[in-house]
Amino acid sequence: MRKQKMIRRSLITSTLLTALLLAGCGGSSASQDNAAGADQASEETAAQEVSAADAEAALSGSGLSVGDEPGLTNEDVAGIYLLDSEIENDALFTVYQLKKNGTFVLRGYAAGESTERTGTYDIRDGKVYINLPEAGSGTLRIQGQDLDYTAPAWEDVETTIEDGKLTIPADGKRNEITGRKITREEYQQLVAKAAEAGPKHISVGETVSGDGYTFTVNSFEFRDEIYPSDTSGYYTYWSHEDDHDYLVADITYTNDGTEYQSPAASTAALFSIAGNNYNPTIEVDGGSRMSRTYTIDPKDTGRVIISASIPDAAREEIGEVSLVWVFPKDPELLSYYFSNDNESVRYILTL
Repeated sequence: MRKQKMIRRSLITSTLLTALLLAGCGGSSASQDNAAGADQASEETAAQEVSAADAEAALSGSGLSVGDEPGLTNEDVAGIYLLDSEIENDALFTVYQLKKNGTFVLRGYAAGESTERTGTYDIRDGKVYINLPEAGSGTLRIQGQDLDYTAPAWEDVETTIEDGKLTIPADGKRNEITGRKITREEYQQLVAKAAEAGPKHISVGETVSGDGYTFTVNSFEFRDEIYPSDTSGYYTYWSHEDDHDYLVADITYTNDGTEYQSPAASTAALFSIAGNNYNPTIEVDGGSRMSRTYTIDPKDTGRVIISASIPDAAREEIGEVSLVWVFPKDPELLSYYFSNDNESVRYILTL
């Protein structure tokens, strides 16, 4: 049995500018006869009252009062900001998007996969304050590696946006976060590059050509037992387990390189069944037995078996059944043990 384990000042609209100028007008500059003076003063007072009312109406909703200078607005800060990172990897980046309607969106990209959180922001005293609801915690599997994460709530996180630069100062909960405003075209280019590093979707019977190898998944199915190719004499096999079945990817693999390859040891795999993940065993068929240590010589073709013992209860759940097979991007590494530290290429097969 196996255990598979930015702050620029806003432009004042002509309506608002006119209203502000009218609000600053004074009374008569010379003395008049009593009757004429009274009439003129009355007219000027009425004009001032109307002007003040117009100014208040024009300022309504802008966050300003009559006499205030215009400050930071949603129009000023709206845009997409690429966060600075010490990791130089086109497939791994985070952006913040501030929309004109006050919506804040956080998007993270990793090896072609993405995650998103949505909240709100408001502007007070020249600073942006961001709020995000809690998104819990969990585990992300990136290129075969499990990464634990937590996504606590953000409550009025103070943010400075000035000259296209975003800064969230460090506090007791997080390090300083900095970023720069990018165009939508730049953002789309980043997403496209991340997609290139993302998984390549394949199907049963499709011939897949990689750098230094070619393979075809002949079948992806559940089996009661798993046998090697040669059962004419003594052989070893995976026998039936009570209340379990084997999920098996049966693969024809060709070494297109000039050195021996060990596809069982130099690659990694993951099975997912309705959100449940299983770490399978990868083996090369050596005839009467299968082993992780077997290699395939240059220009030779062999059989690779990826399998895991799956509880019947998991099979009964409704959901997607998939295989992720991860190769090192450098073909020279196909003769070494797999490492998550190396760049990789991922293939996804779904039942």
